[in-house]
This record gives sequence, structure tokens and C-alpha cells, in this order.
Amino acid sequence: MNGTFVNSNINTSDLTVTSAGGLVVSSTGNYVHNTTSGISTPLGNMTLQAGSTFTYRGSSILIPSISISGKTYQNLVFESSSGSWSSFSGVSGSGILTVQGNLTIGGSGQVQ
Repeated sequence: MNGTFVNSNINTSDLTVTSAGGLVVSSTGNYVHNTTSGISTPLGNMTLQAGSTFTYRGSSILIPSISISGKTYQNLVFESSSGSWSSFSGVSGSGILTVQGNLTIGGSGQVQ
């Protein structure tokens, strides 16, 4: 994937990435998770190449499920499309979160 893919309310059981490398987000790609559906299974099978961006997009009423357990992101963005994003209650996982590039919190809105 070389462009931007915005997942807006696609149930991740309908977003099937069946094996490691089944979805490759290239150095110019950006996967935007703009839904409350869990992402841990498809994310576990994605390859995030150097320079790629993974964005969790929330709002004051939309809190996406965030899977950080043992995942390595290249560039990781938490943004709010409207108002503030006041909770990280959707965060799951106990492994180490690694960001090899930029970590951006706030984006087009603000995260509190």
C-alpha cells in the first residue's frame, strides 16, 4: 500500500490479513484506524516498512481499539478529528511498544 487507507467502521473480522506480510504499508503509505473495531489480528499480520505511518484517529466520542502489544511502528500518530480525545481506554496489550520514527500525539485536534 503506497497511499492512504482509512478504515472507517470496517469490522476487522471483514478486514482479513491472513499471513505475515499480507498487507505491506510502504514508506509512503499511511493506514488510518478510524473505528472502534479491534485491530490486533490484522495488525499482527501487517508489515510496516521504514517510513510508513500508522494513525489512530479518534474524537471526543470515538475511541478506537489500540493494540500495542509487542508491535513495532515506524511512524505512529494519535489524532482527533474533532474536539479532544480524552481517553486511551481502548489500549490493549502488555508487550513493549516500539516507535522507530516519529510519535505524534494530537494531530488535527488534541489528545488529553
